Amino acid sequence: MNFAESAKDYFHEFGYAKINGFFSKIEIKNILYEYEIFLKEEAPKLRGKDINYSDKSAGIVNSVHKLAIREGQFFWDMLHSKKMRELAEIFLLDRAIPRRAEMFSKPAKVGMKSPLHQDNFYWCLRPFEVGNAITIWIALDECDKSNGGLTYLEKTHTLGVINHVNSYAPGSSQTINDISYLDNYKSVTPELQPGDLLVHDSHTIHYSEDNKSGKSRRGLTLQYQSENAQIDPKMNQHYESELEKQVAKRIN
Repeated sequence: MNFAESAKDYFHEFGYAKINGFFSKIEIKNILYEYEIFLKEEAPKLRGKDINYSDKSAGIVNSVHKLAIREGQFFWDMLHSKKMRELAEIFLLDRAIPRRAEMFSKPAKVGMKSPLHQDNFYWCLRPFEVGNAITIWIALDECDKSNGGLTYLEKTHTLGVINHVNSYAPGSSQTINDISYLDNYKSVTPELQPGDLLVHDSHTIHYSEDNKSGKSRRGLTLQYQSENAQIDPKMNQHYESELEKQVAKRIN
């Protein structure tokens, strides 16, 4: 994985890195095939925070947050695979512990936006420092600004955990409301082809716009934390409590 090693320095400086062509066209085709099976067999069983719809009556899924369900299932095995854990360890500089897999489908015309946030405000992992956890974001479609591509604020991974407030956005329940001090950070929306991937630190501030285009923007995420990272119980309890209120409001 020499190409990943070369991306490591960029990741630690800017808070994210792009790796071109990590997955072949055949591998991407297989991932999409397995996702279609998941939508037919598993998605109808999911409730609440585990799944969000752009149009529930039409069965149009915007995001799935419980994709790796059990050992032996495709996405669970992918999350725990040697290939992906070894990649994660290059950026974590530590043994990688799998967290979860999620799918952000952002379907054509109706894909919902994801507000400005940091992953670790959701994950509540201590220590609150660079390299405690990462997201590997795998492009399954062409991605750019036109269809709601992921946008990073460079170098914000060094800011630590910033206060968030409830966003009431399905699939991304928290957002940073005080953005006054973020003007000095450059925003970048990497252009991706199917098989490319992004790796970002759990503290890198990022967002994505809604997808009003005619092309889907599916992104599979695999999350890993450092072996030394631990959940902060108080922070996690607060986050889960606020999330439950938002989910209940959506249902009601």
